[in-house]
Order: sequence, then C-alpha cells, then structure tokens
Amino acid sequence: KKLLLAPLVPTRANIYDRNGLALATQADVTALWLVPDQIGDEDAEEAMLRTLSRLLDRSQESLLSLYDDIRQYNWYVHLGEVSYEEFQPYEDSLSSVDAVQWRTYPSRYYFSEGLAPHAVGYVGLIAAEEVEDYQRLGYLGDEFVGKIGLEWVYEEELRGKPGGTLYLTDSEGQLEKALVNKSSEAPAAVYSTLDRNLQLQAQKAIQGLEGAIVVLERDTGAVLAMVSSPSFDPNLFNPSHPYSGGGLEELFGDPDLPLFNRATRGLYPLGSTFKVITTAAALESGLYEPETIYNCGLEFRELPGVVLYDWRYERELAAQGDISLTQGLVRSCNPYFYHIGLDLYNHGLITALPEMARGFGLGESTGIEIGDEAGLVPDPETKQAEFGEEWGPQDSVSLAIGQSFLQATPLQLARYIAAVGNGGILYRPQLVSRIQSPEGEILHEFEPEAQGQLSISQETLTALQEALVLVVRDEKGTARRRFLDLNLDIAGKTGTATTGDYTEPHAWFAGYSYEGREDKPDIAVVVLVEYVGEGSDWAAPIFRRVMESYFFGQPYKLYPWEERIGVWRTETPTPTSGPEEVEGQGTATPES
Repeated sequence: KKLLLAPLVPTRANIYDRNGLALATQADVTALWLVPDQIGDEDAEEAMLRTLSRLLDRSQESLLSLYDDIRQYNWYVHLGEVSYEEFQPYEDSLSSVDAVQWRTYPSRYYFSEGLAPHAVGYVGLIAAEEVEDYQRLGYLGDEFVGKIGLEWVYEEELRGKPGGTLYLTDSEGQLEKALVNKSSEAPAAVYSTLDRNLQLQAQKAIQGLEGAIVVLERDTGAVLAMVSSPSFDPNLFNPSHPYSGGGLEELFGDPDLPLFNRATRGLYPLGSTFKVITTAAALESGLYEPETIYNCGLEFRELPGVVLYDWRYERELAAQGDISLTQGLVRSCNPYFYHIGLDLYNHGLITALPEMARGFGLGESTGIEIGDEAGLVPDPETKQAEFGEEWGPQDSVSLAIGQSFLQATPLQLARYIAAVGNGGILYRPQLVSRIQSPEGEILHEFEPEAQGQLSISQETLTALQEALVLVVRDEKGTARRRFLDLNLDIAGKTGTATTGDYTEPHAWFAGYSYEGREDKPDIAVVVLVEYVGEGSDWAAPIFRRVMESYFFGQPYKLYPWEERIGVWRTETPTPTSGPEEVEGQGTATPES
C-alpha cells in the first residue's frame, strides 16, 4: 500500500494598481507571431497592421520595423501577447490573415508586455538548486514562484496556503480511503501605489533610450510610476510561451541589461542636480545668502595649477558676470559652485557638502520594498578607504557640481527633490498601498512614512524652492525653453553628469509640481537618460511628457527627435539647445 497526496493549490492572487486595475493576473494568454512571407498584397498588409496596432497598442511603424527587412523569409517574428479576453474581439478578423498566428495557454499574465516589470516582478519555475529550500517551506517543487519585485517580496501573501488530501492506495494504485484532509487558504491580493495608465505613458516616454523615470506622490512617497529602460517582457518566463526559449536567450544576452533596474540600483553621478545640495550647504554655512554676488567668468582659476571652465566656454558665449547665488543655481554657473566647494574647504568646513548630501538622503537605502542601492557619498574617510588618498580642495570643488566619485540612484534623487517641494520631509518610497483578502478585508494598509527632515532652515528651503521655479521660468533658466507653453506650476533642475573622456554625459532632470489640486496630488519626477548629452535637451522634454500625461491624461508636446508622438524621425537629430540651456560639465586642464 502507498500514500498519495492530492494537493489543492489556490489560484495565485492578482497584483493591482492604485485604481484596482490589474498589473498581474492569472489568465488565458494569447501569444502572437508573424510569418513575413505570408503577408500578402499591400491592401492585406495595411489591414493587418491596422488590426495589430489596435490589438497590441503599438504604432504601425513599430510593427513594420519588426519584419520589413525580412519580408521575403518564412521566419517566426514575435509580436507580443495579450489576454485571450483582449484577443477575442480581433480573432475572427485575424483568422483570415495567414501571416499572423497565435497560441493560447494558461499563465500568469502581465499586461502590456510588462507594466513596471522591475517593480512588479515576475514568476518563474523553481530553479533546481532551490527545490529543497522551497520544499522545506511546503512547496512541491514544480510551482511558479515570485522571482523579483512585488511577486517575490509578497510571495507568501500572493500564494496563499495550499491544502489537499492524503489518501491510502492499494497495490494497484486505487484509492482506499482519505487519511487527512486540509483545506487551502485563499491568497491575498496586493494593491500597489502604481498608476497603470501613467506607468504605460512613462514607459513610452523613454522608449528607445537607456535610462530611468521615477514618479513619486510628492507629499506621501507613494510610487506612481517606475521605469527602467530598456525594459523586458515578464510573460516570457513561462515555458508555455512559444517564444520563451529564444526570448529569454536574447534577454539574458542583451548587453543593454534590460533586467537591471536602473531606477533603484543604477548608480550615477548627479551632475548639476547636486547643486541644490551645494546651495543648501552654502546657505547653512553662514558664509552665503541668496543674494551673495560672485563673478561667474568663463574660467575658474582658484585652484593652483588647474583651470576649470564654465559650460558657456565651449559654446563661445559671453561670461555671465556678477550674479547672485540664486541666479547661479538658476543658470547653473559652474564657477560659482566650484568656488563654493573651495570656499567651504578653506573655511575648515571640509565635510559640509558630504554631510548635507547625507542629510538629503544620499548614501543610504531609501527603504523601498523591492530593495535598492545605498550609493556612495564622497568624503575624506571614504576617499582614504577606497583610494588610499587624502581629501584635498579639488575633491570639494568636484563634489560641488555633483561629480567626484559620487554615486546615487534616480530613486534617491526623486526622494530628495520631493522633499524640497513638500516642505522638507523625506518620505520612504512605497510601492504597496494595501494587502486585501478575497472577501475585501484589508489585512494590512501602508501609511506614508516620514523618514526624516531636510536638515536646513525654512529660509534655506524657501530659497531653494524659489530658485527651482526660476529654472523653468526665468529667461536665463537652463530649462525655460522646454516649458514655455506648459500651463502647469512646476519647479526643477537640469543636470548633465560627466561620465568619461570618450562618452556622452548622462542627462538629468529632477523636479516637482506645486499645483495644489484636490483631484491630482502633486508629484515629483526624476528623469535620467544615459550617455546622450545635456539634461535640458533630453531629460527635460521627457519630464514634461510625464507631467502632461499625469495632469492632462496624455502627452501633447513633440520631442525634438519625433515626427509625431511615439514615432522617432528616421534620421534621429541631436536636439538643439538654446544658448542658455547647456550646463554641468567643467573641463580641467593643467596651466601651462
């Protein structure tokens, strides 16, 4: 006689956005592919593209690009997947299209080929080396489990507790009697803070570029959108997907690292966005006031043997002359901030900048549920430990413009720019609002969590806020041209972070709204685009699009590199900066 266990495994619970729209669910999924040499004539192709564009929510141009160069081949071209419920209205029309084929199978389904996949995560089969560990937790070993993101963090809640019946069988395997019966316990759904529609718009906003977008509710820390680009399709991790094998091979071999979450784990110099912190340190030192005047020339020669340049030097523009500290931040005058760094050092305030950076939340984890990198704030102790060298005046000068060996994540920048906008409170970024049972009982609800207060006076905070408004409004603000016809109250800072001698810099824009609307809470947004150029050229237009999508429901302003929304020009141009817009890089050369 033998024992036979008949398990009863509850269906995995859904992950929802803040409005109750599903991000991950159990469903019948339809994966589609195309065979180029079976497309037919021009009319048939046009009809096919129109149908697929509506079904997959993709432009006809992007679909055409998948096969246009191989249309004579009998190859398999993956198109994507939708739920069968979404597919049904189009099934009859596509049935007459020989080139389009599909397979339907049960699966964990991630909408729109993955909305915030780095944050939501995905499920996959238990790896062979993990089977014993999972079996000790009550798994059989052949289940799908959360691998990253919320799927992993809330595995226990989403899975529920399996039950089953233990039977006694005879020698021929026939059931004799039930020995033990245990009911399963239903799983609990995870309601995230994400906004599904905003997330989709944000993903589209940076598509085709490498970088990240973080959108926080300014006054609570709730994460409304989190984008890491390039992204990935979490549906591919189900072996039943017809393109799983080839798709995962491409995914893991992609040198652009689509599985890497740039928003929470990417470490970057902050460039001129760090000047917000430098300004705060200057004002808090007592050595400066918002109206303190400095002559912003094209060259900075206060470090013996070294010449540093303002961004206007390479543009062959006139020096800015005498400007206030507020104007220095608005116009992003590099020499002014070099001077601040050196001045603080010479007054014995060697750790003023590192301490202010830590006071703004850099150098530590934000505490987000899915985990993140703490980054690194340069200071004398760290330099000695990392490089075996003493901290010198040049280190303070470099850190003052967000360079040195500073490392921070887009999420960290979003947290502190939100704090500047909300009155000084550093909130823990949160991805989950509540855990809810199938009966609607709220098992756990997450409240906004204040982690600290910016260590600055109200006068300093007000000065920062006023300067960040002028960045987008003043005629010489580094981002003014990008927001001329945007009817929103916003503030922000451009940033251009040097990355090396042979690469383009990273482009940053960090800012927030101060609309004060009851129907739309104010938000903080950070945009990072890797290795492209100036923050005002690349990151600021994307920031604007996110703001438009949030407040107006859709984007309106074309990027400089677009033919129309979502469609790049065939020849991608380099965006043209206005004379006031380029900033953030200072080239150091020895004096002769």
